[in-house]
Amino acid sequence: GEKANAWFTCPRTTLKPCVIEPYFYVIDGQNVLMTSIVFPLMVNGKVIASLSVDINLNSLQAVSQQASQKLYDGQTQVSILSPTGLL
Repeated sequence: GEKANAWFTCPRTTLKPCVIEPYFYVIDGQNVLMTSIVFPLMVNGKVIASLSVDINLNSLQAVSQQASQKLYDGQTQVSILSPTGLL
């Protein structure tokens, strides 16, 4: 699996945005499946910070289903894959 601190190390080592493998995070006592997109903030060629967007995958799934229904009169299927190809 992915290192627990990939959200920190990935953008600093690759110098590119990283999509983190899905993980569970407790919100209001419930385990919620999440992912993060993390960007390196660079000044003069050096990473000085990481900026991240955390995404609730249940919400993303709902958006993708709505998009699937609206594209080509519902004749499409939208799938979301993790960086390693997991659905």
